[in-house]
Amino acid sequence: LRAAGPCCLAEITSEALSRALADPEFASVQLYLERLRRERREQANLGLPMCALPLGIDRGGVCVRMLGLLAYRLVILPGKIWDPLPDDDPDGPHFGILARGRLRVQLSKSGWWVMRLHVGAFVPEGLLAQNQAVLCAEVLTEAYRVRQADYLAAVSASTPEPRAWSGH
Repeated sequence: LRAAGPCCLAEITSEALSRALADPEFASVQLYLERLRRERREQANLGLPMCALPLGIDRGGVCVRMLGLLAYRLVILPGKIWDPLPDDDPDGPHFGILARGRLRVQLSKSGWWVMRLHVGAFVPEGLLAQNQAVLCAEVLTEAYRVRQADYLAAVSASTPEPRAWSGH
């Protein structure tokens, strides 16, 4: 990591964080973190978001489970907008996967919709943002946002070395 400008770095140990979260003042944070932990475990066990793609992916694979733990789950109510992130977002490029529901791709300025996305759709967020498009939920929708860096790390961690392929 390299700082873009002057900054301070503070190390927070897991013990210090646990002590701080034990304070009753942070009960809502504890509840949120517990819910997040449960959701991410469930995502990993179900193979989401990768198993939502129509590719016949095995939900038990290391890459699939890693991405299940890292992907952001988005629940989008009917009529609400999902603003895609640009590729130059501080968190890096992202892509989405539509797991349930239906989305309309709309041009932001005119409001015209250009296409409909169904379950299993791959959502290229940077491309949509670059073209000033948004996604509008037509029905209750569940989608997942995946950081490209997380995807690449998961794939590289679960891909055998070339020697393992040849059996030598």
